[in-house]
Amino acid sequence: MPRKTGKRKHRSIFRFDRLHVLGAFFFIVASLITARLFQLQVIKGSSAQEEAYGQRARFQELQPVRGEIFARVGAGFNENGELRAIAVNEQRETVFAIPSQISDPEMTAEKLFKWIYVPRENEEDSEQDLDAIEKDKEEQFDKLLKSLSKSGDPYEPLLSEVSASVAQEIMALQLPGIATKPVTVRYYPMGPTFAHVTGFLGYKGEMRVGQYGIEGRFDSVLRGQDGYLSSERDPSGRLIVLGDRSYVPATDGADVVLTIDPNIQQKACELLDAGREKYESTGGVIIVMDPSTGAIRALCNSPGFDPNNYGDVDDYDVYSNMALSAPYEPGSIFKPITMAAALDSGSVSADTVYNDTGEVKFGKYTIRNADYKVYGEQTMTQVLENSINTGVVFAAMETGRETMLEYAEKFGFGSPVNIRLPSESSGDISALRRSGDIYLATSSFGQGITVTPMQMVQAYGAIANGGVLAKPYIVSEIRLPDGRVDVTEPKMTPGIISSKTAAVLSAMMVKVVEGIHGTRARVDGYYIAGKTGTAQIAGKDGGYEDDTIHSFVGFGPVVNPKFVVLVRLDRPQRGRFSSSTVAGVFGEMAKFLLQYYQVAPER
Repeated sequence: MPRKTGKRKHRSIFRFDRLHVLGAFFFIVASLITARLFQLQVIKGSSAQEEAYGQRARFQELQPVRGEIFARVGAGFNENGELRAIAVNEQRETVFAIPSQISDPEMTAEKLFKWIYVPRENEEDSEQDLDAIEKDKEEQFDKLLKSLSKSGDPYEPLLSEVSASVAQEIMALQLPGIATKPVTVRYYPMGPTFAHVTGFLGYKGEMRVGQYGIEGRFDSVLRGQDGYLSSERDPSGRLIVLGDRSYVPATDGADVVLTIDPNIQQKACELLDAGREKYESTGGVIIVMDPSTGAIRALCNSPGFDPNNYGDVDDYDVYSNMALSAPYEPGSIFKPITMAAALDSGSVSADTVYNDTGEVKFGKYTIRNADYKVYGEQTMTQVLENSINTGVVFAAMETGRETMLEYAEKFGFGSPVNIRLPSESSGDISALRRSGDIYLATSSFGQGITVTPMQMVQAYGAIANGGVLAKPYIVSEIRLPDGRVDVTEPKMTPGIISSKTAAVLSAMMVKVVEGIHGTRARVDGYYIAGKTGTAQIAGKDGGYEDDTIHSFVGFGPVVNPKFVVLVRLDRPQRGRFSSSTVAGVFGEMAKFLLQYYQVAPER
């Protein structure tokens, strides 16, 4: 009996321990489940909901249509003239392959190759060249075949931005695994003619952005605003009717209309290119402006580039607009500005006589006339007509440094024109703030200071416009997608010089064109005012280089001027002085403008 009793007690203890273990196990499991539920529902509840929504939601970005850029034919005399597109959106096609669907890559390559093959440049018929051409063809074919043979590849681009007609020809072959998709590209119908005005639409990473010119300066205006569409869908992709939906439409970009007349622009660029080639110049600028409003009618740089193929350049500096971003010592074209200050301040008159001895000294410095000429007694009109350095120095000294600085700033030198194009320089007239007389003396004939071509056009425009400065501008209006039009109003600053001073100075500059230095700038039957300038190029380490920059600025007709034109050629190798180079380019441009505007002869 005692032994039986002992066995029962042992079994009950064992049964009791097993119940405790099972209870503890279930308690731990229940605690873990509770903790996990607390973590998911409380701690991570919001993020879990977002993740679940993300699996159901579909988000689509809506792209706006980029605004286009226009110029108006006859902009200077016809407010309703034809708008000519100079930067437009054009539909093209991208041709691509789906190698996983191509069963015969070699046959497909043979049929596609005539569109894919890019001929070598300057191919000739010599035996050596023919061998090279054949080798190049084989290499290009092998490259195409390799792309088409990637059996696991779902996408291989073949041709980008081809015309619809080319895409149709390729698709007519009905080749398995060859497909097309539409793409919108930026196209510039007039090519290089407007390149420095429009800039181009390029890539910044994977994003297309405007670069240089109007495309760069007005990128946000032209680009518009992105929109989006988001909705909830089930695992099969079907719309959940009662799910969340959001729709924000894209806002298309605005169109920009320029003040430039495409006919004037075309002629200006042609004359500039011809002049640069004829006189073997490294580069040049031509600007045409309406002095009564400040509207720019032409702005061209040479050499240019094709914005449709902007990557095909040897030097990226060609993108820069020298009319705004390339300040230089202007030389003698600054002399009328000095004379304007001297006349308007009463320091001299047109008939004031100066006795020229050929040189003037300032301490250790000596200023001489070009070619060391000595002119003797000369009026201020003759000083300007003969471009006498020492005579202009005399006028500046009579005027004084502070007054000269005041007038230079009133004409707009030392400050950006703010024409709403990128990378504009302010130039540098700090020499007029220095106390030594030598700095005033050299500044008087455009040495030791720098200006931009656009600043010179602005200043001469004030003389042509009776002393009223019209701020240059290049955007005529911005046409918003909602139908509103933001029109640019001319900004006028009167009193730069008096109307009397402007008239006297204009007559003095007519003498320049009628004299020996401006012969090639003349236009038969009209009075044209202007000034030549042959400027030395400042060296980087002090002193001056042997090369020069030639400029001519003028306006006409003198009574009721229709245009101001500046022509600049850098480092011309043919023609020693501007009177034999840029003066002729100016004369051809002036003749065209007078005929284009149908201005009756004055004499």
